[in-house]
Amino acid sequence: MADYSTADTFIRVMGKLREIDPDTSEPMRHQMRRLKTIANDLIDNALRQAEQIAWQALDLPTECGAAIKDSLDKAESASKGDQAAAKGDAS
Repeated sequence: MADYSTADTFIRVMGKLREIDPDTSEPMRHQMRRLKTIANDLIDNALRQAEQIAWQALDLPTECGAAIKDSLDKAESASKGDQAAAKGDAS
């Protein structure tokens, strides 16, 4: 079995779904169209979720970097306050 890329699989599946075009005389045409709709909906939802995850992954370094910097700034500020209080207690 060959290893296909996600793009290759997508194209192959979409091609198969495009082939589902039953003639009006086909007794199972409604079921075929419904299955095609379900498959298309699954693909659409999966692509939307994958896109959201990709955007979140791309935003992660920026968001975490800002949160880490904020935490470090607060820790440094608290440390300076503690040092100033300790100097005041020593005098």
